[in-house]
Amino acid sequence: MKKHIFLIAFICGVMSLHAQNSALKASVEKGVQTSQRQTANREWKEAFATCRNLDAAIMAQAQGKEASALRYIVTKERLRMYVQLNKSQQCKEQLMLLEQYANGAQSKEVKEDFLFTSARFYLNHGQSDKSSKCYREIVNIRMADKGSDKVEATYKELLSQAKSSGDKGLARIVEGLYTAWQDSTAAVRAAQELKKLKVEYDASQNTISDMDNTIGTQKGLIVFLSVLSAALGGALVVFIGIMLKNLLTIKKLKKSLEIANENNELKSTFIDNLGEQINPSLDGIETGEVKPNVVALRGLISQAKQYMELESTRENRFELKEIALNSVCENVMETAKASFKREIPVVVSVSKMTFPASKEPLQEVLDYIVAYVAKQPETEKITMELKKRNSHTCHILISASGLILSDEEKANIFKPFTRIFDLTKEDCLGLPICSLKAYKMNGLLRFNDDYKKGVQFVLEIHS
Repeated sequence: MKKHIFLIAFICGVMSLHAQNSALKASVEKGVQTSQRQTANREWKEAFATCRNLDAAIMAQAQGKEASALRYIVTKERLRMYVQLNKSQQCKEQLMLLEQYANGAQSKEVKEDFLFTSARFYLNHGQSDKSSKCYREIVNIRMADKGSDKVEATYKELLSQAKSSGDKGLARIVEGLYTAWQDSTAAVRAAQELKKLKVEYDASQNTISDMDNTIGTQKGLIVFLSVLSAALGGALVVFIGIMLKNLLTIKKLKKSLEIANENNELKSTFIDNLGEQINPSLDGIETGEVKPNVVALRGLISQAKQYMELESTRENRFELKEIALNSVCENVMETAKASFKREIPVVVSVSKMTFPASKEPLQEVLDYIVAYVAKQPETEKITMELKKRNSHTCHILISASGLILSDEEKANIFKPFTRIFDLTKEDCLGLPICSLKAYKMNGLLRFNDDYKKGVQFVLEIHS
């Protein structure tokens, strides 16, 4: 019974204390409103006296973190008055007291209010570095509750708060912090992606190298046993058994390559088509044509890596700079003529022109297209033209007179693995890679369907 009476008395005491603190807080807030009216009437002495009376009431009726929270409200009002009076030394003293009471209040809301108050004070007094530091602390406080994966949401919330309150200074600083965070995040992601691609590339190179060595060894063994079987007819049965065993090993190696390729990020149709593409080269290895097919496979892997890197970063455009397009076109054609396997008439019709473009990718695309049409036996003449359609669009035209491509070929030629290529004679990803590079230059690689004398590639570039 005594325990129950004590518990009831304790609860009543707590409730009485809570009611007392609520009433005191209401009185303090009302006193601050009185001070604000007094300062509006330029009754400065009366306003400071009101703040002193509020401090005295708090000291008499509250303690601990409740007292700190209430003293914070009064000190903030006193800081406002000193700011209006342009008393810099007193302002600094009030800021130090505000920090002391904010820490004593042990409240996230009071701490955030202190940081906002400090940030605005520093911003209005030309100390943007200190203001930025305060806003950064606010972001850290909110991140502690929401988690690091909510950083972007925190920045957007702060921006919305600044714009709705008309606080241009806060909006400008938070936008700067947000932009810096986005840049650092993009850099980290790019580094991680590059590291991941390098690991995949190294793994593919090691797989191909191991297969090359193993297949070479097995082929040598088969040749040795073939010579031995000619002299030892009685060992023919043994030879056939060993030869079949080694052929089975080669089949397993081919399967292991398919499995290795299936373990990267492109596990869908891309990998299935890749498997179909490399089968002819593997079959060539089985029949003894090792070196050209291994070289072809290595070239395919290199191009596949380049294609995947471009595909995964297709929205990260190349940097564009003003360059002399006529010089690029002339250099490309002059260099290409030296590598032609046969005599092909060449016409370069380019006037002097500068335009925003990315020089190295542009030159690589033009080099490849010229080399491609030159290798086609139907090509009778190659023409390169440069035309500026308007102030924002430029066309580079490469025409191959006599060359014929069907509508189906034109529809699929810029897509990877739409048909099976003989990798020892041509590559299968060159034009798809050119198409991606054109896209990353803010452009487009296509055909001119109105050209009737052969095939005309159109490289559109937009500024």
